[in-house]
Amino acid sequence: MQPATNIRELANNLIPDRPLIKGKDDQFYVSIYEDEIADLRDSVIHDKIQAQTLFVSGQTGTGKTTALHYLPDEEVEADFHVVSLDAKNLFELSDVSIIEILIMICYKLMDQDSTGQLSREFKMAIERLEKASKGILEEITTKESGLKTQAGGGLTAKASLNPLSKFLSLFNLEANFYTNLQADKSYRMVTREAFAFNKLQLLDITNKIVEQFLEKVANGKKLLLIINELDHIKNPSLIREIFIVNRQFLKGIKCKKVLSVPVSLIDDAEFLEPVKFFGLKLQPNPIISNHHDDDLIEKNRSILKDLLAKRIADKVDLIDPFATKLAIENSGGILRQYISILHTATKKVRRLKGKKVYEHNIKDGMSAFRQMLERSVVVKTEKITLLNEVRLNHQTEKAGTENFIECLLGNQILFYTNSTSWYAVNPLIQETIRLYAERNNQ
Repeated sequence: MQPATNIRELANNLIPDRPLIKGKDDQFYVSIYEDEIADLRDSVIHDKIQAQTLFVSGQTGTGKTTALHYLPDEEVEADFHVVSLDAKNLFELSDVSIIEILIMICYKLMDQDSTGQLSREFKMAIERLEKASKGILEEITTKESGLKTQAGGGLTAKASLNPLSKFLSLFNLEANFYTNLQADKSYRMVTREAFAFNKLQLLDITNKIVEQFLEKVANGKKLLLIINELDHIKNPSLIREIFIVNRQFLKGIKCKKVLSVPVSLIDDAEFLEPVKFFGLKLQPNPIISNHHDDDLIEKNRSILKDLLAKRIADKVDLIDPFATKLAIENSGGILRQYISILHTATKKVRRLKGKKVYEHNIKDGMSAFRQMLERSVVVKTEKITLLNEVRLNHQTEKAGTENFIECLLGNQILFYTNSTSWYAVNPLIQETIRLYAERNNQ
């Protein structure tokens, strides 16, 4: 990516859902969450907690992945060997479990060991667990058959059904096991069956790999795991399973960790963990009338302008200032929404052989993104009612319900923390929600 000198290049520089990579995209990086990242660095470096887990969150598309790519600075890297996992590249986020997360953490650590020793340790640990499970099966079979010495056919039948044996067969035969674990549901089913009753043992294996990594790879440094994009999980039941029911397995990994989690967990009464919030505020808190955020709001608008300006070459005029302002006002502070509006508008100008983006082009971009946001809500009366309540009151008694969580994770509802928590309907669909609510009330 190079600074754009024409509309064609600008459209390519505005492809959404493309986080910036440290060392590769530095000229385009804007430090959006400087205070939040500085606070995380301080905790990583100075908090004397070996297995510390730092949670971060924000709406999907607010730039957390890019911000966390830039979390490690010289001071962090002096003390820590940093390993980053981008969840969308490792998991099927509509069908993921704590088991795959632990296994993929092992995989990312093993992948940095050029000797292959960590991979061998991992395989041997699984084999030891399999042998132990076979011993339990033998004991069960012996009791069931009434034999005191040698088990008969019952053991053979049970051993052949041993889930860990199935997993090892798959693991040993398939060179692309980790890729298939993400892509193929049958691989995930076999893997989950193998470790469903062995999650503590899998955590122990993960911590052994961490220990070996520190000894053989980290060169005397501590380990910092940065796990991005787990906040993209949208299924409420999966979120509960991973971050509430099985949270102890994430926190139990014996190294420093920074994990992104879905924004719905910030106000979840069962989560009860401190969460660093990443979000751009573009309007004052409507609930507290005497709370002034003018300077912060202007700073955030300037950040979004700067983000666009860095992708355009100096002294090249490709977008009208009023067009930029319109895109910012309708972004809701969501970077991906802002970039998507600009991208769609710029692509249309490119198709029409135009040379500059104007307000009417931005409206085209808004329309395309609006349709995507509306798709899952306009057909459901209960969601229209919920969204209209949020539109009018910026709070709702239905917070925590499945409909609310789905709207929050789908960016139809936006979460803000100016002084206190409050909600807003995404600016692109506010008028749609008003019209549908009025129709439903007639």
